Amino acid sequence: MPTNLLQKKEIVSDLTKKIKEAKIIIFVNFSTLKVGDLTGLRKQIRSAGGEIFIAKKTLFLRALGDASGKDLLGKDSLVGEVAFVFGYQDEIEIPKLLARFAKKIQAVKVLTGIMGEQVLAANDVLVLASLPERPVLLVQLLRVMQAPIRNFELIFKVELMKFFHLLNRVNKA
Repeated sequence: MPTNLLQKKEIVSDLTKKIKEAKIIIFVNFSTLKVGDLTGLRKQIRSAGGEIFIAKKTLFLRALGDASGKDLLGKDSLVGEVAFVFGYQDEIEIPKLLARFAKKIQAVKVLTGIMGEQVLAANDVLVLASLPERPVLLVQLLRVMQAPIRNFELIFKVELMKFFHLLNRVNKA
């Protein structure tokens, strides 16, 4: 832990840079997590384009205030030993990874998160974790966008078929 003011300022500036670069930040309580499990989690998060940082909560809150220009979190929102998980590439992959890890090892508990300027509750982070993968979401979006055109086509075909049946009846009569 930092002992002098210079070391604390260095940590705050490092955290401020990380906060500005991160697409998502998730706060995790890890008080009963074993060192081996924490090392495994660090490797998984690093491979997903993120990193875990452990620092004093007051230093992190100061860096968060410096990075955002406002007080996004209160001191009471971070309880216990907190690790800060930064996601730099994908906003969804890190919550998914943490949710899988929390199911496997009960010692990890998601507290809250920040995505952009929005503060996320623990449930919001878990909702992000339950979202389907990007290709699946794109296919669903494409289906929704094509639905009005497909419905118009079906209605047009039905009306056209009615018209041809009417012409066929008139021709036979």
